[in-house]
Formats: sequence, structure tokens, C-alpha cells
Amino acid sequence: MTRATLLLATALTALALALACGGEKKKPVTTDDLKVVKDYIDTNMRKPGVTAEARKQYVHAQLGAPHHTSGESQFWYTPASNCYYLQIGEDGWASWGTGATADCKKWAVTP
Repeated sequence: MTRATLLLATALTALALALACGGEKKKPVTTDDLKVVKDYIDTNMRKPGVTAEARKQYVHAQLGAPHHTSGESQFWYTPASNCYYLQIGEDGWASWGTGATADCKKWAVTP
């Protein structure tokens, strides 16, 4: 094998492993997690220079991968016993509140 072939094989193997791991992980969230994220966005990310992408990156850094997506909206859910959700729209703004128990049962990530 040539060096170029070996490097290509190594790169393809690394890519396959990264894809197999699924990238960003979904993790359980609490009502407090959702409130802290929403409050931070409202308080600290309203400046004109803060982009929708920056707000989305902040949410992902705090809460992990979305539990559910629908169109351009991303959702995180608490367990059904205390059902709340946080939604991030395409504009990067967050909304949160009590969720439908069926949605929490279906989408929430439990510990």
C-alpha cells in the first residue's frame, strides 16, 4: 500500500467511527436546566451582534442534542412525571413551558 492509500484508509475509518458514534449525544434535562438556558438567552443573548446560530450553539452546549426536531424547530423534554419542554426555533429564540405528557413520554431522555 502506498502512503496516500494508507492515509485515505485511515481517514475513512475515522469518519466511519465518528458516524457510528452518532455525533452529539442526547442527554436527560430537568426543568431547572430548561429555565436556566431560557433565562440566559433572554438576558445575555439579545444583543444585535448575537446570531441565531450562536443561540442554537449555546443551547446545544448546555442541553446536548435535541430530543426531537420538527421542521426547523428543535425540542428538549423533561420526563413525563414533570413534563416541560424547551423549543428553539429557526431564529434561535427559545420558548418553554409545560408540555403534553404524551410528548414527554415519547421524546424525553431519561437517566
